[in-house]
Amino acid sequence: MTPTPIGNPIPSLTKVVTSLTGFVSEVVSSVHKEAALVLGLLTATGTMPIPATGEKLGASLLIGYAAVCHVAENLFKKA
Repeated sequence: MTPTPIGNPIPSLTKVVTSLTGFVSEVVSSVHKEAALVLGLLTATGTMPIPATGEKLGASLLIGYAAVCHVAENLFKKA
């Protein structure tokens, strides 16, 4: 009797890793946009401990970054 050869596990492992990293990537891209918006709004309302001199600039940059991410996400949507 000859032993049955074992198949190569690399393709199945690659598929699992690819799907896992794709899922993590989608979660991170969604969360960082929303976090930037929330931090921008909190900065604009004065609830974040940022010096008053940089408060408006910080809020503007964070809210602007969230807006640019949202536009880019919808403009270059994957098919």
